[in-house]
Amino acid sequence: MGMALANDFDGDQWTFYKPPHEDLFELYGLDVHELNVWKSILTNASEQLKRGRVVLSEIDSFYLPDTAGTDYRRNHVKTTIAIQSLDLEKQQLRYFHNRSYHQLQGDDFVNLFRVGFLAIQGSCRFAEFVRLDRMQRLEDAELASIALQLLKKHFVRRPSQNPVLAYRQRFWMTLRRSS
Repeated sequence: MGMALANDFDGDQWTFYKPPHEDLFELYGLDVHELNVWKSILTNASEQLKRGRVVLSEIDSFYLPDTAGTDYRRNHVKTTIAIQSLDLEKQQLRYFHNRSYHQLQGDDFVNLFRVGFLAIQGSCRFAEFVRLDRMQRLEDAELASIALQLLKKHFVRRPSQNPVLAYRQRFWMTLRRSS
């Protein structure tokens, strides 16, 4: 997670906290690529799943049962899931979200993917697929060595000014304007 050193406060938000694809490949052999969703996400995801890949899809958490108590049927919030299994006939989806494995079906499936609606892409705005054929499980010492090299790379890219101080300045300025 050395990439966190390169994160910055960008004036109105923090740099998006996401490990670079190159880091994931070096550490674990996970090969991530953008998925050109030129058909429906269901069609594109089905093709990638048949090839033994996982599909990462940016979707609306409003229809994710695993967000019960926060966003499920309450808030339209963007989140990313890792689609592992898809059954179009049963309208059933199995996916990883945060630290757990989940399933959705029925109305949630229909609404999430806008099945039967005119919208071709449903609620998917961005998707990636992960090639798993080069996945590797390295020993702890080798992982630590690679992680240290990545940490050094990200350290060089760190912000020139302390981002927490930049955020503090913006916070106080905003607070003064609103009072």
